[in-house]
Amino acid sequence: MIDVRVEQEIWTFPRPDRLRESLPDAYWGQQSLTPEEVFERIEGKNTVDNGLEVICQFRAVQKNIILQDITSLAADIRMWLTNSPKLSHHFLRFLAHLVLFLRRVGGGGEDDDSYDVLRQYVKGLIAEDQSRLVATYTASLQPEERVHVYAKFLEGITDGELKKECLQLADKAGLNVPDITRTVVENIRNIEQEDFTLTGSFMATLETDVSETDKKKVAAIDWLMFEPSQRSDALMQANAVMRGFIAAGKLSAAREVFVKIPNDSIEVVHRQLQRQAGNVEIPSAMANALKEYLCVKAYLDANDAFQNWFRQFHENAPVAPPQIPRAATMQERVTFEQTLKKYNRDIDRWRRSIQEQTDITTQKIYDVLLFVNGGWMTDDVQDEGDDNRRQQMFLLRQLCLPGMMFLLHEVLHSCRRYQECVQLADLVASEKYQLYKVFRQDELQKFLQLVRDSSVKMLDGSVDSFGYDLV
Repeated sequence: MIDVRVEQEIWTFPRPDRLRESLPDAYWGQQSLTPEEVFERIEGKNTVDNGLEVICQFRAVQKNIILQDITSLAADIRMWLTNSPKLSHHFLRFLAHLVLFLRRVGGGGEDDDSYDVLRQYVKGLIAEDQSRLVATYTASLQPEERVHVYAKFLEGITDGELKKECLQLADKAGLNVPDITRTVVENIRNIEQEDFTLTGSFMATLETDVSETDKKKVAAIDWLMFEPSQRSDALMQANAVMRGFIAAGKLSAAREVFVKIPNDSIEVVHRQLQRQAGNVEIPSAMANALKEYLCVKAYLDANDAFQNWFRQFHENAPVAPPQIPRAATMQERVTFEQTLKKYNRDIDRWRRSIQEQTDITTQKIYDVLLFVNGGWMTDDVQDEGDDNRRQQMFLLRQLCLPGMMFLLHEVLHSCRRYQECVQLADLVASEKYQLYKVFRQDELQKFLQLVRDSSVKMLDGSVDSFGYDLV
């Protein structure tokens, strides 16, 4: 076709010093070919060679662009995405940029096939660890899938500096960073969700081994700690993760999550809410989240205090020196007396330490059992929030509060504070706190048996079962 046009120019504007050679009539017949007919002749020459069809994807794209046939181009792209097991990354990159170019010049690029190309290209970038390019191309996807796609990408990133850089790139690309980070945490914490059913005893669930999945859930909170403006999201997500860990008895993992939340978080949240809404009352969901955070803190503090008391009472107690035989020498008697004096000093020091630690531990446990404003793990404001969350909190009350009562009795009974042990029965039966509602029947029977044992000990000490001196 180009040759014919050239010959026409030569014959139209002849040069006198050059002879012209007449061409056959068949040659001039080509000038009637349309662009479509030219491509048909080209494709006709690409015959089958050795039984294999010659496919040139780039030539097909060129053809459709020259002919301005976007419909056929979309059909070819759909065919390649459907029939080709795996397009080369180089060709997929070409198609992605072609789609973006067509979108820019108003030539298409908004159909499902175009979005599929971009989606496949983003997957390829993630697979090849091209993390610094993912945000830019994710921003070209449909709005409703951008958050999900980029959140799935971020789940695989563990390096702290790279996390921060990826969030900065997402913000620069115009992605919704708060929604993305919140989705990342939700995706990770929903992996292997903890079982909130009440099976077994409270003591059987304490300090269960932490798995690799648990470590990922702990680390996921970091995504919400880069921006102070997301502190409220961090509190809510941390609460959800800690609820699962406490239910599974993984208190060490719950502590790791708790320490990730800065100590000033409550003040920061209050300041942010005041800036946003002035003096308007805190939203009920946020108020409930703040109380839940304090409930978790009280529970972890109580368990830490009990562990400290247990180690001090059972592991750090001084050991009395062995008695010496009657036939011991004078030197052996002197050595024994010195050792006994040292033991008496150590035991007095230990008892004072135990008394102090016992007071701390009992107070921490009472802080849980007698938690203000409706009790431990209850919402101050009842709203139409997450029913699943409320159910989890109710089950945590049933799981943890009887256990706290058993620990408190163990501390008091071991320190021979039997009267206080008996008074625990009044606390359980109190209508003000209604702790009896969280006890199962077998737990209540066990607790009453412990109270009975304490009453018997008081009788052995010349006081009645209520702690009053016998006449």
